[in-house]
Amino acid sequence: MKKQKINKYAQDIQAELDLHGMIRSEANRSIDDFLDDSVEKGFKKVLIITGKGLHSKDGEVLRSLCVRILKDRGISFKNAKYNQGGQGAIEIDLIDDI
Repeated sequence: MKKQKINKYAQDIQAELDLHGMIRSEANRSIDDFLDDSVEKGFKKVLIITGKGLHSKDGEVLRSLCVRILKDRGISFKNAKYNQGGQGAIEIDLIDDI
Protein backbone atom coordinates (compact mmCIF):
# COMPACT_ATOMS: atom_id res chain seq x y z
CA MET A 1 0.00 0.00 0.00
CA LYS A 2 1.40 3.36 -1.02
CA LYS A 3 1.41 6.09 1.62
CA GLN A 4 -0.67 9.11 0.65
CA LYS A 5 1.01 12.48 0.96
CA ILE A 6 -0.99 15.07 2.86
CA ASN A 7 -0.32 18.74 2.37
CA LYS A 8 -0.44 20.16 5.88
CA TYR A 9 -0.58 23.67 4.41
CA ALA A 10 -3.66 23.07 2.26
CA GLN A 11 -6.68 24.99 3.43
CA ASP A 12 -10.36 24.76 2.64
CA ILE A 13 -12.47 27.73 1.70
CA GLN A 14 -13.84 29.12 4.96
CA ALA A 15 -16.44 31.54 3.59
CA GLU A 16 -17.85 32.65 0.27
CA LEU A 17 -19.67 35.62 -1.17
CA ASP A 18 -21.84 35.31 -4.29
CA LEU A 19 -22.15 38.56 -6.26
CA HIS A 20 -24.61 37.23 -8.88
CA GLY A 21 -27.42 39.69 -9.48
CA MET A 22 -25.74 42.62 -7.71
CA ILE A 23 -25.11 46.00 -9.25
CA ARG A 24 -21.67 47.58 -8.98
CA SER A 25 -22.38 49.76 -5.91
CA GLU A 26 -24.02 46.89 -4.03
CA ALA A 27 -21.16 44.53 -4.90
CA ASN A 28 -18.55 47.12 -3.84
CA ARG A 29 -20.12 47.44 -0.39
CA SER A 30 -20.61 43.65 -0.10
CA ILE A 31 -16.98 42.91 -1.00
CA ASP A 32 -15.63 45.41 1.51
CA ASP A 33 -17.91 44.10 4.28
CA PHE A 34 -17.11 40.47 3.42
CA LEU A 35 -13.34 41.02 3.49
CA ASP A 36 -13.47 42.98 6.75
CA ASP A 37 -15.72 40.35 8.36
CA SER A 38 -13.51 37.48 7.14
CA VAL A 39 -10.39 39.09 8.59
CA GLU A 40 -12.19 39.79 11.87
CA LYS A 41 -13.19 36.12 12.09
CA GLY A 42 -9.62 35.02 11.38
CA PHE A 43 -10.38 33.30 8.07
CA LYS A 44 -7.37 32.48 5.93
CA LYS A 45 -8.95 31.47 2.60
CA VAL A 46 -12.22 32.77 1.18
CA LEU A 47 -14.01 32.76 -2.17
CA ILE A 48 -15.87 35.48 -4.04
CA ILE A 49 -18.14 34.28 -6.85
CA THR A 50 -18.26 36.98 -9.50
CA GLY A 51 -19.63 35.09 -12.45
CA LYS A 52 -18.04 35.33 -15.88
CA GLY A 53 -20.05 38.31 -17.09
CA LEU A 54 -21.60 36.31 -19.92
CA HIS A 55 -25.05 37.81 -19.33
CA SER A 56 -23.85 41.38 -18.81
CA LYS A 57 -23.82 43.80 -21.71
CA ASP A 58 -20.65 45.34 -20.22
CA GLY A 59 -18.81 42.04 -19.67
CA GLU A 60 -16.96 41.19 -16.46
CA VAL A 61 -18.02 44.24 -14.43
CA LEU A 62 -18.16 42.51 -11.05
CA ARG A 63 -14.97 40.53 -11.58
CA SER A 64 -12.99 43.63 -12.56
CA LEU A 65 -14.43 45.51 -9.55
CA CYS A 66 -13.41 42.69 -7.22
CA VAL A 67 -9.89 42.49 -8.69
CA ARG A 68 -9.46 46.26 -8.30
CA ILE A 69 -10.53 46.16 -4.64
CA LEU A 70 -8.21 43.24 -3.89
CA LYS A 71 -5.25 44.92 -5.61
CA ASP A 72 -5.94 48.21 -3.80
CA ARG A 73 -5.87 46.33 -0.49
CA GLY A 74 -2.75 44.37 -1.45
CA ILE A 75 -4.49 41.02 -1.06
CA SER A 76 -3.26 37.85 -2.79
CA PHE A 77 -5.79 36.17 -5.08
CA LYS A 78 -6.12 33.81 -8.02
CA ASN A 79 -8.79 32.20 -10.15
CA ALA A 80 -10.70 29.60 -8.17
CA LYS A 81 -10.21 25.92 -8.88
CA TYR A 82 -12.39 24.56 -11.66
CA ASN A 83 -14.75 22.79 -9.24
CA GLN A 84 -15.17 26.04 -7.25
CA GLY A 85 -16.10 28.25 -10.19
CA GLY A 86 -12.90 28.61 -12.20
CA GLN A 87 -12.74 31.99 -13.94
CA GLY A 88 -16.14 32.89 -12.49
CA ALA A 89 -14.78 32.99 -8.95
CA ILE A 90 -11.76 34.36 -7.11
CA GLU A 91 -9.89 32.50 -4.37
CA ILE A 92 -8.50 34.92 -1.81
CA ASP A 93 -5.63 34.25 0.58
CA LEU A 94 -5.91 36.38 3.71
CA ILE A 95 -3.01 34.82 5.64
CA ASP A 96 -0.67 37.82 5.84
CA ASP A 97 -2.29 40.31 3.52
CA ILE A 98 -4.45 42.54 5.67
